[in-house]
Amino acid sequence: MDTQIVKDLIQFYQSYSHSDVIMLIEQGVDLKQFKILKDKYYKIYIPANLEKPAPMLCVHTDTVFPHIPESFSMKKGRLSCKNKGIGLGADDRNGCFLLHQVMLNRPKDFIFAVFELEELGCIGSRSFNMFQVQDMVSVLIGLDRKGSNELALYGFESEELLKLLDTFPNYHTDFGSITDCAVLAEESNICCFNLSVGYYKQHTEREFTIVRDVERAEKFLLNLPEEFWNKQFITDFVFFDDTMSELDRYYDPYLKKINAEYTKRR
Repeated sequence: MDTQIVKDLIQFYQSYSHSDVIMLIEQGVDLKQFKILKDKYYKIYIPANLEKPAPMLCVHTDTVFPHIPESFSMKKGRLSCKNKGIGLGADDRNGCFLLHQVMLNRPKDFIFAVFELEELGCIGSRSFNMFQVQDMVSVLIGLDRKGSNELALYGFESEELLKLLDTFPNYHTDFGSITDCAVLAEESNICCFNLSVGYYKQHTEREFTIVRDVERAEKFLLNLPEEFWNKQFITDFVFFDDTMSELDRYYDPYLKKINAEYTKRR
């Protein structure tokens, strides 16, 4: 196991704000090679010379915890927080770390999407207009799933994509509930799936990361087959009715409060 990965993950866990995480994501990355779309709730990095539709990787910078972890335990490849009442924040800082790694290693091959306030109802992804990039995206890939070997689905799939996902050894599909890539899939009709990124018992103080599972997710992303760049995967299966639109019940009433909270954190 690479001890540097542990140090890098802890840096992400100890970042308090959206802007702090963005700084870590961009560290060592040549930003001049991207066209950037940004708002206070999102930042999208598009390779400047993109010639064919590419996968869009989606992560969120927020966690459910009001405080950042200060003390950590590392035992047999399992990283956790030692502070009482505070979780690790690996959901979704593991995804942010992985997005950073792919930006460093394959910056011209993916579109990178970083959202804020997913935990409060996918506010960042809901505020982004997919029309701006729709023709550039082949498939939406969330880096926001528990475990080590799941490819979570949300009702926005095609038979072609499902057949392709079945070819990955030791991975299986499952159903997810809500995440940013699914919000974008509903808006654009582009297929999505959500990749396991190595965290467990998310949203609790017992949350932990298996480091080798983070490494496994990185290997998955860096070795995606060429088929993901050959065409757009357009939804032809919808398993759930109005999955994401259920958020409309509480999105608008919370928006003013969330804006105030966000401004204070900045």
